Amino acid sequence: MSSEVPSFQSEKTEFKKALKLFDATTLVMGSMIGSGVFVVVSGMMQKSLPAEGIWGVPYPGLMLLVWVVCGIITLMGALTYAEMAGSMPKAGGPYVFLREAFGRFPAFLYGWTLFFAIQTGTIAAVAVIFGRAAVALFSHHAYASVSGEAWPVRFAAIGCLIFLTLWNIFGIRMGAFIQNLFTVLKVAAIVVLIGIGFSKPEVQGQVSFLPHVFSKDLMMGFGAAMVGALWAYDAWFNVMFAGEEVVNAKNILPKSLILGTGLVMILYCLTNAVYVHVLPVSVIQGLHITHKIAGIEAAKAIMGGIGAIFITAAILFSTFGCANGILLSGPRAYYAMAKDGLFFKQVSEIHPIYKTPVISLLVQLLWSVILILLPGQTYGKLFTYVEFATFLFYAMTTVGLFVLRKKYPLMERPFKVPTVIPIIYFILVAAFLVNTLLTQTMDSVYGLAIIGIGALVYFFIRDEKEAPAH
Repeated sequence: MSSEVPSFQSEKTEFKKALKLFDATTLVMGSMIGSGVFVVVSGMMQKSLPAEGIWGVPYPGLMLLVWVVCGIITLMGALTYAEMAGSMPKAGGPYVFLREAFGRFPAFLYGWTLFFAIQTGTIAAVAVIFGRAAVALFSHHAYASVSGEAWPVRFAAIGCLIFLTLWNIFGIRMGAFIQNLFTVLKVAAIVVLIGIGFSKPEVQGQVSFLPHVFSKDLMMGFGAAMVGALWAYDAWFNVMFAGEEVVNAKNILPKSLILGTGLVMILYCLTNAVYVHVLPVSVIQGLHITHKIAGIEAAKAIMGGIGAIFITAAILFSTFGCANGILLSGPRAYYAMAKDGLFFKQVSEIHPIYKTPVISLLVQLLWSVILILLPGQTYGKLFTYVEFATFLFYAMTTVGLFVLRKKYPLMERPFKVPTVIPIIYFILVAAFLVNTLLTQTMDSVYGLAIIGIGALVYFFIRDEKEAPAH
């Protein structure tokens, strides 16, 4: 056991510290709020049919409980990570946490999965949703009728990513400007939907709010429904990748994580309450088959025809800001990998004037564009496959918190999470992993396979002469 603080804490940063509390909080919120809050409820509320591999919770009360539980889990995760973010505010965030706790190999596996699937797969998926909303608005078509495979959609998605990448090259403040603006716009749109929605009378003929009996299938359906909600809550960790660029990061990073995730939890729960307030459960369930969007149908029920335009525009703003937040953050992790000799050396270069990881941004853009251009919505499949892997890394990093406490007991910790929270968080994540493995077995196996390929790559590229990092 070492009682010393990590040596990298004394290293001089190459980045410019420019993000304040508002910027960091909008980066948390803006990265989280994409399209999920408008979309996933219809899949969550399906009736469980184990023989057909369909799982869900067809009761409004249980569906809302899923959002509350997943919000609490996300907040617990944010509190757990907040301790590490406050004590180690370095570029790369969770990559650095894993490296310091367990060494280069697990950290590389995280970075590998982040680059090839988690971050770029999400960027591609969000950009395509932006493209669908853009094409729908400008062609006056219904959003659900616009295919993500259509070339105008792909071109719009790629154009969005090229613009945002080039914009973010010119400094962290440039990226923060877009993040702040579009986070305010999307939150305002959601607040309007909530406010007007609850002013309408409740829809008649609803099913029971809660089931009379809780069966095994219903409980497994609850766990499966959590996948959609947790996907909508995901990306809360992105601000930590830019830890070196946050002013007074030791205090601001924990505050932004807690404030951002807490506010998003409130918005998500109220928005989904509006859905079941204005739409019959049978209608919400049917949207999953017709590929219609719950947010759009609820807005139409509330505002009439203008509601579809309103929510489509909200999806446009929301996904544009979400893509910016994720696109801005990820390259800081690849930069940290390259500094450790675990990625292309050029990726560690910082622009001499703008102080941004320009090569890292461009490499991320290239792979994201390739994913968009691949047939069969490969990015969507990748993201589905790594959902299991993502939470596996959450569990590993949570264990890493206790390893770091033992390894560096004297390290300054401006925020220290009560021990019971990461313990409960780990148990809940582990239970979610088991349920996902049972209900979505092949997707989970494919996710593990992506990590396995990363392990083979690591043992191929590692430099045996290089001493372990830190």
